[in-house]
Amino acid sequence: MQPSRSVPIWVLRKVFRFRSKTFLACAAPRRTAARRGACLRNTKPKGRSSRTCAIDSVFPGKSHTVPFAFGVIGVNKHWGAPRNPWDVTAHRMSGGSSSGAGVSLWEGSCLWALGSDSGGSCRSPAALTGTVGLRTSSGRWPVGGAPPLSPTLDTPGLLARSVEDLVVGFAAIDPPTSSLTVLLDAIASRSLVGLRIGVPERHFFENCGPGIVETVMQALHELETRGAVLIRREIPDAAESAQWMANGGVNVPEGYSAVCNEFSEWIETLDPTVWTRLSTYGAIDTAEYLKRIRQIAPMRARAYTRLEGLDVIATPTTALTAPRVEDVAALEDYRQRNMAIGRNLMLMNLWDFPSITLPVGKDSNGLPIGLQLSSRSGSDAVLLAIAHAVEQTLGTPRQRLGAPPLCA
Repeated sequence: MQPSRSVPIWVLRKVFRFRSKTFLACAAPRRTAARRGACLRNTKPKGRSSRTCAIDSVFPGKSHTVPFAFGVIGVNKHWGAPRNPWDVTAHRMSGGSSSGAGVSLWEGSCLWALGSDSGGSCRSPAALTGTVGLRTSSGRWPVGGAPPLSPTLDTPGLLARSVEDLVVGFAAIDPPTSSLTVLLDAIASRSLVGLRIGVPERHFFENCGPGIVETVMQALHELETRGAVLIRREIPDAAESAQWMANGGVNVPEGYSAVCNEFSEWIETLDPTVWTRLSTYGAIDTAEYLKRIRQIAPMRARAYTRLEGLDVIATPTTALTAPRVEDVAALEDYRQRNMAIGRNLMLMNLWDFPSITLPVGKDSNGLPIGLQLSSRSGSDAVLLAIAHAVEQTLGTPRQRLGAPPLCA
């Protein structure tokens, strides 16, 4: 029996689904653009990337996302922002761009949620809602099924209620994995004893919200008592690389080009949180874009050297927990929180480190705090095995956090 047969799976609104309309989380267009239709039709998944369709998974619908998947908070003026289930008194954000994914997992309407991740779009909602989110290595899963808004950095991703659940979904989709049994056997042999965890405290652990660093370090020390080895490992280029991404990197210019050339009729209705960033940091000339493309390989090579002698690096997933809606109502407030939440996420896209986040505690407001584990490009299955061993020690999200008040 296929591992995902009859399992409910949500997809974010950016992802193409046969016989379903795709608006990329924007307002409905006033006219039909032939070129836009061609763009969406040409992204229909092919081959093993469409295995979830071929093995009788159930797709209840599409979950909320950020317009054009640009933003890690979850703001959407057209369709609204899903309410984070961890606060009964205030409407808090549920992360982005896959803003409905984590909420739907706790709600119980799905077992997995499919998304894409070019700067944290799967890991941010997982971290802010206390679920598990995976960013896969570039090229591991075909990107057909979603418009190529950032061909350089965009990769498919998956969210689930636990690492254990995510492993089953990963096996159902992952091209290099021959069967769930093979993957489970590999995971069963992974122990925490001798696991070398790099802890890059500079940059990644700085300027975090109350309780985040303490909670993450407490979880790491718990792993240490079970045989893991914590190794301080600085990544000197981290701050500079983060600023490179904050200035637009290549994903913002690529997104700007896609919007202007394929979806220009939607520009005037775009939320300022999206269009301001796209137009400010995306409108660069060809020479600058090509220069940035050439800079990626050396930055990745330098980052890879910092993994020597390590199995994973561990960081807080986000520097902030879920903000309230009113905290991100003003454009500048949104910008600052968007960068803080995305800071530790986007570097893994730039360096092409597969990354997974799992919850390790809550702050004083009862909001989830995530631990991000990242490893070498192509080591996705190994990373899953490590994350599973970590979860076996720390507990599943429900065991570690309890149930969200709005879903209890």
